[in-house]
Formats: sequence, structure tokens, C-alpha cells
Amino acid sequence: MSSVAEADRLSGGAAAQAVDPVQPRRTAALLAHPPPALRHGIKLGTAVAAAIWIADASNLSWGLTIWVTVMLVMQPNAGASITKGLTRTAGSVAAALVSIAIYGLFASSRPCISPALPESLR
Repeated sequence: MSSVAEADRLSGGAAAQAVDPVQPRRTAALLAHPPPALRHGIKLGTAVAAAIWIADASNLSWGLTIWVTVMLVMQPNAGASITKGLTRTAGSVAAALVSIAIYGLFASSRPCISPALPESLR
């Protein structure tokens, strides 16, 4: 047996390598009605790209947190996104209140001050 015939036999023959005529219709149907995971991926990618653009255009030193927040908060449906955003906001407020309370407990001692501050502000 020749090497070409052997390779053809191992690969399943020429018929296995032919393009399925139904495949373009399947692809068109997939693009016409994409599954929810694909739709969410497209929305998430667009939102992250917009967040990166906004962070870059505003020249913020902490611009990284904008698109990370978008990725963490954005969910496949609007209700879950709103819930996640409100939960994240409540967590931030709670953390701020706890830090204020802890600072209040130790207010009699001198707080740790950065050496970069001028002597008059220390």
C-alpha cells in the first residue's frame, strides 16, 4: 500500500475531509440567534473595552479598578448585575464604617503618617 493511500485510510478518506454542506446554514443560524453565553461575552467585552477607554481618556492613576469592577459586577442578566452592584456598594460602605470605628478606638495614639508628608502636616 502506498503512503498516500495509507494516509487517506488513516484520516478517514476524502469524504471525511469534505466540507459539510449543512455547516454554513448552522453557522448562519448560530450568528442569527447566538446562545446566551456568547451574547454575554460580547456585552462583557464591549463594556470592558469602554471602561478601559474611559480610564485611559480620563488619565486616572487608578484606572485599572474601573474595568476590574466592570468584570466583577457585570452578570448575564440585568437583575443579577444590579444585585451585585448594590452588594459591592454595601460592602464598601461597611468597610468604610468599620475602618472609621477602628480608627476611633485608637485615636488617642498617634496614627501612622507617611514620611512623604511635610513636617508641618505630621
